[in-house]
Amino acid sequence: GTRVGRLFKVMKCLSVIMKQQTARHKSRTQSANDMEARVISQRLALVLSTRVSCLVIALTLFVPFTQIGLYPEADLSMRSWSARLETEYQRAFEDLQDNPTTNTSYGFKSSVQEMIFFYSELDYLPFKLEGYDEQVV
Repeated sequence: GTRVGRLFKVMKCLSVIMKQQTARHKSRTQSANDMEARVISQRLALVLSTRVSCLVIALTLFVPFTQIGLYPEADLSMRSWSARLETEYQRAFEDLQDNPTTNTSYGFKSSVQEMIFFYSELDYLPFKLEGYDEQVV
């Protein structure tokens, strides 16, 4: 912002200088000075637009890297873990129904332990897991 303001001040000074020179030499030099001012203005506009374009591209590419390590907005692990726990719960329930002599099923318990281990190394985790209905789908 301030650099652009400074460049516009320089352009304003250049135009004042050019106007003073054109007042002295109104004849053939007037058209040459006008042409020179136009060339300088075009070059300045080209340089400014190129730098602004490069800045926009750089910001577009590098700003997302500042978000690495923060809470992921599009992480589907919480959904997949809840679906996996539901599936394991269903399997454990069916195993216990098929074998009434057994009291426990370790499939669901091992899945819970794996989920706890998975989230132990991350800065986030599911904040709430609700129990499932008595009717297993």
